[in-house]
Amino acid sequence: MAPLGVFLGYSSGLGTSALVEAARTVVADFGGVALEPGASPDLPLTEQCRRMIRESDLYVGVLGSAYGPELPDEPVSYAEFEYRTAVEIGVPRVVFLLADDRSSDRRQREFREFVVATAPTTEVASARELADALTPALDGVADRSGRRARRPLLVLHCGGAVGLAEAVAAALGVPARPVADPDVRSFVDGTESALILHHGGPLTPPESFGVGYALGHLGRRALVLTTGPVGMLAGLGVPVQPWSGEAGEAADLARSALGQGDERLPNCYISYAREDAPFVRRLRDDLADAGFSTWTESANIRAGEWFPESINAALDRADSFVVVQSRHSADSQWIEYEIRQALTPRAERRVVPVLVDPDPGVVHPLLRARTAVDFTGWSDETRYRRALRRLVRGLAIRSGVDR
Repeated sequence: MAPLGVFLGYSSGLGTSALVEAARTVVADFGGVALEPGASPDLPLTEQCRRMIRESDLYVGVLGSAYGPELPDEPVSYAEFEYRTAVEIGVPRVVFLLADDRSSDRRQREFREFVVATAPTTEVASARELADALTPALDGVADRSGRRARRPLLVLHCGGAVGLAEAVAAALGVPARPVADPDVRSFVDGTESALILHHGGPLTPPESFGVGYALGHLGRRALVLTTGPVGMLAGLGVPVQPWSGEAGEAADLARSALGQGDERLPNCYISYAREDAPFVRRLRDDLADAGFSTWTESANIRAGEWFPESINAALDRADSFVVVQSRHSADSQWIEYEIRQALTPRAERRVVPVLVDPDPGVVHPLLRARTAVDFTGWSDETRYRRALRRLVRGLAIRSGVDR
């Protein structure tokens, strides 16, 4: 079942604000996909907006005092055009108005008055207030549509299992979260099943609450593994399985017991040079948060496996192929092999070059006719998030995350 598509519209200047980032985070944690138009050589922004809004289950607006620049051929701002398009198409809408943010611009005042008259609105003064109000709105849309959007699987960890959990989550291509996280309820509510990993001593009170909440809501759709004595967790009231602490074993147990794993998610193969691993680890985790199963050789090829066989099998399952292009990848024979395999005529997967070096010459000759997603300067949070949103939109449309 495809996750909810949520179109995010906002006033000029708010794209990198804490409020809009909070909206993106809530949508991702709910298991939905945030849709936002961006620069494209193929489609003007207005046509991108129309297409995305038609595909959306909900329009979420964040409006401040700035009216913003007008469209080239129409005397309305981009934010107002997006909202009026949502009204015209009939997409459900919820709008957040910045508290105590009264505009001196007549056009913005009139726009806000129109919004108040045609959509549920809530005044918010902080990102936390917006997050608290947006979650029930997503719940309502999911309930009314009869298809609550949830991640197939979530890895929860406790008792010092952080590193182990991240390795297991990477092998499964899904997110990992600490069970003692204050937001554990929203994580659990947004997932179909959970793998709970315990390593170390007795549970702390916050861990006990988180585990209890997960088990209470998921029941047999939760699997508990521990590297310690099984009796230590006997009070949970569910079977607890012993675990060696090996990531592959835990991933296999999750696939077997929960019927979940890579095959249930849009599968994204990531090709990269070892020197670019720090960037790829971050990208892999963020794609997992966006609802993709990811495959990388470092996380998914076990010791002793034959590389070409593993690569070919993974590519056969992949809906999309992301290849990180850098000065390190330019001379890699393995990346050359992966690119040629991904571009075989019978393949129907989407192939997306990701650029992490400013020199366009690092892009493989076979990929230069394709639009690359520019992650150069990825250590800058704003630039990284903007590029990530563009990549997720492209992969989602091809892989069936959007409808």
